[in-house]
Amino acid sequence: MANKGLKRRIHFYSTEVWEVGSKGNQQRRQLHRHHRHLHHLQRSQILQAGIEGEALVTGLLRWFMSHAKLLILFLSVVLFTSALADPPHQGGPVGSSDAQAAHVVVGPRAVGMPKGIFLLVRKGKEFGAIKFTSIEPGEEKLMGKASYESFFQSDGSGSFLNAHARKQSGELSTKPLTGIGRFSFGGGKRKLQVGNWAFPYHFPAWVSMWPYGKDERDHGYEFAPTSAREIAEVDVFDKRLQWFRYDSNSSTTLLVSDLAK
Repeated sequence: MANKGLKRRIHFYSTEVWEVGSKGNQQRRQLHRHHRHLHHLQRSQILQAGIEGEALVTGLLRWFMSHAKLLILFLSVVLFTSALADPPHQGGPVGSSDAQAAHVVVGPRAVGMPKGIFLLVRKGKEFGAIKFTSIEPGEEKLMGKASYESFFQSDGSGSFLNAHARKQSGELSTKPLTGIGRFSFGGGKRKLQVGNWAFPYHFPAWVSMWPYGKDERDHGYEFAPTSAREIAEVDVFDKRLQWFRYDSNSSTTLLVSDLAK
């Protein structure tokens, strides 16, 4: 009987050990499957993130390529308006209506003329003439408006009185810019038209020495201030005229009374 009881206990413990071992193996297998599932999920997530990142980069590249012209135009506008936002040298009583008491400032970058006096422009065999006919200050410093008239001659004769000469007139203005620094826009009506040419304008009577809408540098235009008040007095071939080109580093002041017509 003792042997039977011992055998039963041994069988019971053996069965219990086997069940515990079986449960342990089952748990280990479940844990292994769980680890495999997590590993597969992580790989899937990493792969999906890579695909999404690649799609994002591809989308950005496509957007930039499709909007390249727009971005270039935007940068051009920013650079151009930044040039307008930076006024030329403002020395002296430029814009005075008293022609004999006033003077002309040439450079840097622009020519400042008194009201009622012609400024000549030439490039090759073409000539232009500009005169400010009125100047009206605004409420803010260096802001205001002006009216002008211009003449353009392209036949090489230099005469602004013959049938080939073109006369124009218009109004200009300098107003505060909207924006910050080089990202500023607006600023009034600053396109001064001279026949086929146009130049940026600044209040009160400044004419920039490079073409409107172009980069600021020497484009081959020459400028000669005169003492002429009427277009019939202008002689573009007068040897006493002093011609100046764009120069960002020099400035010259001339008395109107000393200028040729």
